[in-house]
Amino acid sequence: MPTKRSLLSEYDIRRSDGLYQACRKKAVSKRYLGERLRGIINLLVVPSWEFLLDLFLHPDAYTVTTEKIA
Repeated sequence: MPTKRSLLSEYDIRRSDGLYQACRKKAVSKRYLGERLRGIINLLVVPSWEFLLDLFLHPDAYTVTTEKIA
């Protein structure tokens, strides 16, 4: 599972540049995008950077379920 730090690394951003650029177009600013992405990863466990960006772009395409971690 990726850590918060690795999810927001510059390498990951460059690796998925097209998806990141689509998110930048949807977001009002880089700061807003960064705040939203940090908010998502503070609440949800995401398997990859690409998943996180796709969730930002298409939130209605996902169903979020809750599970208590003991």
